Amino acid sequence: EEPFVFKKNEGVYTGFCIDLLKELSAMLDFEYLIYEGHDGRYGSLQEDGTWDGLMKDVIEDEADFALGAIPVTPDRERTLDFTRQFMETSIGLLIRQRTKKADWLTIVKPFHLKVWLCTIAGFAVVSVALFLLHRTGSSEDGENVVRSTDDPNLADTIWFVYGTSVRQGKVLCMRLSTRILTGVWWLFILIVLSSYTANLAAYLTVTRLQTPITSVEELLSFGSYTFSALQRSSAVHFLSGSDEPSHQHIWSLLVSRNNSLVNDTTEEVERVKEGSHALVGDVPIMKHLADRDPSCQLSVIDFTTRSYGYSLAFQNGSQFTEVFSLAILKLQDSGRMDELRQRWWPGRSSNCPLHGSLLNSETTQLDLETFAAVFCILIFGLVLACTTSLFE
Repeated sequence: EEPFVFKKNEGVYTGFCIDLLKELSAMLDFEYLIYEGHDGRYGSLQEDGTWDGLMKDVIEDEADFALGAIPVTPDRERTLDFTRQFMETSIGLLIRQRTKKADWLTIVKPFHLKVWLCTIAGFAVVSVALFLLHRTGSSEDGENVVRSTDDPNLADTIWFVYGTSVRQGKVLCMRLSTRILTGVWWLFILIVLSSYTANLAAYLTVTRLQTPITSVEELLSFGSYTFSALQRSSAVHFLSGSDEPSHQHIWSLLVSRNNSLVNDTTEEVERVKEGSHALVGDVPIMKHLADRDPSCQLSVIDFTTRSYGYSLAFQNGSQFTEVFSLAILKLQDSGRMDELRQRWWPGRSSNCPLHGSLLNSETTQLDLETFAAVFCILIFGLVLACTTSLFE
């Protein structure tokens, strides 16, 4: 099972368990010969009390130990010896994420409603203030202002404030008070526009993904989902014997559909990408399938509280069980085991959004508290301009 043990195109075995075997071989100084089980199964207890798969090979001394994603079950524990767990796992669902499309209100979402209202209010106040400051006071040389038809009216100041907001517009005849207010408005609108542009870019470029389910019960509520499971995974054994109603329902859906127990994941992953289909299996295998998906559409839901582990299987009473357990413990304590895991489960690529089992990436709106200092600058400029106009 990839990524634990599988063959490359040239027939060379590779995978996480092969890397682990190499580390153990170097630590304990032994040589090894790898062969696959005859029936391609890990092994289960038959009705007549015999075993099949890899467990049979170990019991009958055809193999010194079995290596792979082998869960420790009560039946296996009673018959064989198992080392310390080299990986803990549980059962999960591989599903397709749903993309939340941007709506027509995306253009106003970078700012909170209060920020928009205060900005509009600031626009109106500055427009009226500029109009009044032009109508009152005196020129810079102290002479009385002679009003003419060229003096800006309210429509002119509104158009001027709007033009400066979008880096356009003509220049009005400036007195000291209006220059102060205009300069403060330019600083204010520069900060607002820069913040708006940056946050709008985040809204337009960051894809917000939501998983269609957060639990088995929610998945079953959709009604249209179909299921398949990896035939050799622990999920089949777990679901068939679970007393949970939701688990029993999934198992009934599995057994009622032909070819629902599969060995090859390639076709099943494509079915998951089409939607309304979930693949059941061990979480490490499901995460590996999700991590290597170039379309970034897949996610894993861990839907059970039951956890179990993978171990090496030896004959009952083997003298090597404790030796290998200590070696695995040393690899875990030294951090080498984590390095091996990182090689085969590196996480999603940098081209994909950050993810966990549940992915929900949202861009944060800029609220009024964020812009409090900016609005204080604008208010200060208004007060200063009005004070200057009184002195004029």
